[in-house]
Amino acid sequence: MYHKRKLKQCFNVDRSVGEDQEDNDADWPLPLRLLKELKRKPDKVKLKLKAKKIPSLLAQFSVANRISIREELKVVASILRLGGADIMETSLSTSTIYRQRKRTIKTKAKEHKENFKCPDHVVIHWDGKIVQVMSGLTEDRVAVVLSSTCGIGGKFLASPAIGSGTGRAQADAVFQVCINWDLINNIRAMCFDTTASNSGHLSGAAVLFERLLGRSLFHLACRHHIAELHVGHANEDCRGAVDGWFLKLSYTFCIIIKHYSS
Repeated sequence: MYHKRKLKQCFNVDRSVGEDQEDNDADWPLPLRLLKELKRKPDKVKLKLKAKKIPSLLAQFSVANRISIREELKVVASILRLGGADIMETSLSTSTIYRQRKRTIKTKAKEHKENFKCPDHVVIHWDGKIVQVMSGLTEDRVAVVLSSTCGIGGKFLASPAIGSGTGRAQADAVFQVCINWDLINNIRAMCFDTTASNSGHLSGAAVLFERLLGRSLFHLACRHHIAELHVGHANEDCRGAVDGWFLKLSYTFCIIIKHYSS
């Protein structure tokens, strides 16, 4: 409507409108040539951004696509250079990119958590793992995932650090995550592997988690790691013992053969 009014003003289109008559722009057709001019995409795009805002705009994209901090710093420097800015007069460093990433991730996580609507019936999954941190030390962490048949195939909730891999530590960590996400009244089942720290009838994480909830849940014990052992034993009897390097080499050769045979 705005473009039509402008074009009518440019071409001095005179239409007498009475006091009680409304000017309906939709009844006034535009020539085909003018419609093409309006629909034409711009040849140039101008963005007016502050140099300090560029890292915050690229932070979410860089984290999602696993771009390193140094690579993101190169991208920011290239954008500033193309925009005519002096790199030497701009405050850019890897620590600046890191702080901006951390701030952006925290903000986006908070927004996502506030906008999340949990279904009425969900399954809580957890699994403990020993991971290596940047300092070279190791720590125990438990990954907590939510699933449901109502459009949630698998939603990662948190991966808090725990003092040890015991059933009590895992149960307390999972329960605290459920409180933070307000899931206590929606959990109907729990999925876990059948290690002693999870499936123990006295101090297992599953039993202790039910006590914290104050009600019983449906147990979905995962036997995937047990099935892997059976397959590994059968493969060892048929082909002999193999090490990790042989498996990686076999996988690489399978990819090469598949690539050239297609």
